[in-house]
Amino acid sequence: MELSLQPLALITILALLAHFLSQRLKAPIIVVEILFGIIIGRNLLNIISDDFAIDFLALLGFIFLMFLSGLEIDFNQIESRGWGNIFKGLIAFSLILALSYLGALAMGYGFILALIFSTTSLGVVVPTLRDLGISKSGEGQSILLTAMVADFLTILLLTFYSVSLRKSGELPIFVVSSLFIAYAAAYLIGKKVLWHFPEFLSSWFKPDQPTEVGVRATIAIMLSFVAYSGVVGVEEILGAFLAGVLISMLFRGGSILEEKLYAIGYGFLIPIFFINVGINFRFDLLLNRSGLLIVPPLVFIAFLVKILPTILVNYKSLSLKESVAAGILLTSNLSLVIAAAEVGRRLGIIDEALEAAIIFLAIFTSTVCPIIYRRMTVEKIPLAQ
Repeated sequence: MELSLQPLALITILALLAHFLSQRLKAPIIVVEILFGIIIGRNLLNIISDDFAIDFLALLGFIFLMFLSGLEIDFNQIESRGWGNIFKGLIAFSLILALSYLGALAMGYGFILALIFSTTSLGVVVPTLRDLGISKSGEGQSILLTAMVADFLTILLLTFYSVSLRKSGELPIFVVSSLFIAYAAAYLIGKKVLWHFPEFLSSWFKPDQPTEVGVRATIAIMLSFVAYSGVVGVEEILGAFLAGVLISMLFRGGSILEEKLYAIGYGFLIPIFFINVGINFRFDLLLNRSGLLIVPPLVFIAFLVKILPTILVNYKSLSLKESVAAGILLTSNLSLVIAAAEVGRRLGIIDEALEAAIIFLAIFTSTVCPIIYRRMTVEKIPLAQ
């Protein structure tokens, strides 16, 4: 097999340009990366089509994205806000999932589309709240916790749903459960090691550590969980996500290790995944009759299932305008919805037309929703300050 580095060089250049263009356009960088992929892919220039190296690196980027999604869950924040707020987030997610399932049935699809409607994007929500300076406010914390709960439960439900679609008896429940047993064992061992050898472990994560042994250990843990997920027949996103949650629980964020992992993921692998999404995007399917019929109800239901539950759950703590704005921001779907569509396509329960419409939904909501939220929120910020 002849390996050419030219496609990879082009993608890395585009990933760099995406940073500057996204800042200029004030759009999420992931949106720009997907658009670059559409331009160089089969839809327009067709510079890159089937490339094994790009596909492999994109898979690693997909795994790293799910790993960092687990790493983003801030357990310090959850504990400081109390379990009452977690319960509130669970109620909100339950309502969102119920409405999403009704919406999916109305469109003639099953539970996989309900899960896609239920997702949100911490990668869009967190920067938006931070830019407005309200991430620590009551409204900001309520939105963040709902988004965290939605991300965590959606990945778990997506995994178990994919398992349920397999042939009966192929995956005994105890085999699938062994992944969670492995997670619990790794957590308990990690806590013991941190307790007994704190100085030894801290030496792994120093900025000037020459061999980056901490990064090596973390990646080994991540890929071990991913590999074991494959052994038991579970989607690799669950193994990667659990590995991220494990590291987050053990080190509680803010570490130098976290910065290095973000550098590897968002600096190299994850942009390749999203550009590759654009390369393989079927724009022709979106523009044909079936695609055009899917998009309007898809967008309408996506907004409805987030806004109504947000109003119901926050009717005592937030005004109607604040609740509607929060629901609109939670409608932002990006990385996780694309990941869910990818899993659905692999399982054969999402056709290419629906996948194209879902990717369009991700691009549309992640671009429009933060803009609408800013305009609805910015008026009251000076008074709050």
